[in-house]
Amino acid sequence: MVITIQIISEKVDIFQTVKQIPFPDVQQAFNGQQTYRSKIICPFHNERSPSFHVYEDSYYCFGCSEHGDSITFVAKLEDLKPLEAARLIAVRFNLPVDRIPTAEEQRRFNEQQRNRNISQYCINMLLIFLFFT
Repeated sequence: MVITIQIISEKVDIFQTVKQIPFPDVQQAFNGQQTYRSKIICPFHNERSPSFHVYEDSYYCFGCSEHGDSITFVAKLEDLKPLEAARLIAVRFNLPVDRIPTAEEQRRFNEQQRNRNISQYCINMLLIFLFFT
């Protein structure tokens, strides 16, 4: 169970870390196009005039309706799964990719799991009581 907890923690941690990078920086690093008035030519379809709008934390193309955040952008651009795209972004921006959760994070996760188990037990007992009385 500890290995599963570490894997889940690492996945959540890398997604949170990567989403803190502004999307225009990710777009510049992976696509290389300079934005003009927050627009570029869409890398996902052929077009003559820019319809791909770059926002601080996301993008939207009015030509092909493609939209998402930096992880979605890199995943679609490089044909990767979201976790692989997040790792690729982290490596490109020199962020720590794999780390072991600290003792405090592990303790907090275990406490949350314990609280969920207690809550579920209480709900089950209440349902049994209501059903059989």
